[in-house]
Amino acid sequence: MAVLQQRGLSQTFLNDVTRGDRAWTRDYRTRDPRVGTFDAVFARLSAIWPKDLAWPEDIPRPPPSEVEPEVMAEIADRLTKSASSNMEHDNG
Repeated sequence: MAVLQQRGLSQTFLNDVTRGDRAWTRDYRTRDPRVGTFDAVFARLSAIWPKDLAWPEDIPRPPPSEVEPEVMAEIADRLTKSASSNMEHDNG
């Protein structure tokens, strides 16, 4: 997820999106995640992975799960803002 953080998505936001449950994300350290949780998180990560970025070769990519359209729109908005901010910074 570090690659996505470099593109402007915070760890907290990525946790919320990949789990699909903000309440779960807040106290995940006190829970006992199961294999199904791992699979669900990676399927959502696969769904939000940028199309212009290669998936890591040493990690099998799961089929993407369905992600709510409003979540996909928020991701696109954050990535666009981050890219604009980076361009402004580079042009300083």
